[in-house]
Amino acid sequence: MVNVLAKSKLKRPIIKGVLILEFFLAALVIIGTALYLIMSLGLLFSDYTAPQLFFSDLVSIFLSAIIGIEVARVLITHNLFSMFDVLGLILIRKALDPETTVTEVLVVVVAFVVLIVARKLVGGKKEAKATFSAAIDDLLSNAKS
Repeated sequence: MVNVLAKSKLKRPIIKGVLILEFFLAALVIIGTALYLIMSLGLLFSDYTAPQLFFSDLVSIFLSAIIGIEVARVLITHNLFSMFDVLGLILIRKALDPETTVTEVLVVVVAFVVLIVARKLVGGKKEAKATFSAAIDDLLSNAKS
């Protein structure tokens, strides 16, 4: 009985410490993402010699920044569907890379389909409503009405 009581008293401070550490790591990810975005855009605009690659580099930089923000959101919310969003963004970034071969694009498409199926299998309607993208969709549909 004493052992169980001691474990329960230790459990709360450990959980609180882990949550504080996760918020700290999320803040570091956001700061690192902001620094990456500023430095990459500065470098891209100061020294672009190949205009045909400018757009793909710009898209890659923004997708990397969005992935960083999404990783911070996963650390804070602990939402499984946020992980699916991060994985989807990573797949999109890979597919849009100009050096991606046809075989790699095919693998990305198959992986994206598997990701969509997994998302549908894992969550029902109640969990799907909890996602950020579903909340944005609801907000947009209410604004149109």
